[in-house]
Amino acid sequence: IQKANYGGMPVNTAVGFSILNKGYIGTGVGGIPYNRYDFWEYDPSNDTWTQKANYPGNGRRHTMGMSINGKGYIGLGTDLNGNYNNDIWEYDPTTNTWIAKQVFPGAGFHSMACFTMNNKGYIGTGYNGANEMTDFWEYNANTDTWTIRASYSGNARKNAVGYSIGNKGYIA
Repeated sequence: IQKANYGGMPVNTAVGFSILNKGYIGTGVGGIPYNRYDFWEYDPSNDTWTQKANYPGNGRRHTMGMSINGKGYIGLGTDLNGNYNNDIWEYDPTTNTWIAKQVFPGAGFHSMACFTMNNKGYIGTGYNGANEMTDFWEYNANTDTWTIRASYSGNARKNAVGYSIGNKGYIA
């Protein structure tokens, strides 16, 4: 069933996540400025889009996005100048505010797979500007810390997708 059109301008390489019963989409590439900062909330109960506080990091694409404990997280990715970023921002839907979190400890990269499981976030694979990757990291939002985990055992890749079911995470 067709739902309300996205409230922002057409973009690609945006990121999305859900918190409770709402969806959130932001960043990406399209229009002017070319790299997007705008951030939108979709409420399926009334089929509406509402613009929220802009993403505070520099406009970017190919970011990671996930939700943990009722808050959203966006970070990493590349900006208009081709810089690889390693900042992470937390979005609180209750206050419609963004807070800078612990910088990702590895080198910046983009096009990674993400998922959440057991109140922690996971990111892996991606592209660092020279190589496709197998790195795999865990983010603990309660302690605002990153921990390297066992590398992804498949072929190095970028633009994969990640999801979790129960107590298992998947990259495809």
